[in-house]
Amino acid sequence: MPKGSPSLPESSNNPAVEETRHSDHDMQEPAKTIEGALDLLSSLRKDIMSLITGGSATSGATLKVPLEVMGVLQSEKNQTAHVLWIGPKKSKEKSILDQVANLVNNSFRENGFITEKRPLKLHCTILNTSHRKGGGRRRIAFSKNDIFESDAYKNIALPSSSMPLVLAEEGQEQALQKTLTDFHVDFGRWNVDEIQLCTMGSRDAITGAYVSVGSIKLTEN
Repeated sequence: MPKGSPSLPESSNNPAVEETRHSDHDMQEPAKTIEGALDLLSSLRKDIMSLITGGSATSGATLKVPLEVMGVLQSEKNQTAHVLWIGPKKSKEKSILDQVANLVNNSFRENGFITEKRPLKLHCTILNTSHRKGGGRRRIAFSKNDIFESDAYKNIALPSSSMPLVLAEEGQEQALQKTLTDFHVDFGRWNVDEIQLCTMGSRDAITGAYVSVGSIKLTEN
């Protein structure tokens, strides 16, 4: 074989081996496509609307998302992070928003469209360091303390968020995680008119948001 040529599997004279290869190939699941994902999302609309309206076609209810908690993701040990977000707070009683989100998330997992192990976290990103690069093109994190001790944050924080912030010293990482977790704010309750499927890593030239490849409407009209 010439140097640099791709290696191909040698054929076998054993019928049993050939049969096994064909069987494995035939058993492979079809490739996941955007069209398939959109079909699955569309198939969920009836159940989603039933959750929102409580089964009543005349209820006029709408799905709402409260932006009432601020927190960080992708934290590092030196009190820095890469994502600042706002979103709904966790509650023991599952809200309608939780039920809809879990229905969609679980359905996409069961059908093989979601393979990562991270749990679902509803959030709206307001700061991301993915485009903030330093030497060697490494992302430059921001200081969590600088955010949550700033006058700007104090102006929007609710009283329940006025917990003391501490600088972690050696052996205090666990204590710090308890103080620098989620902080209560109030950015209102917003109607959710549709659920979109978007291309991760994409960016709309006008809005800067992810590029949508399709959606379902959550309104009766």
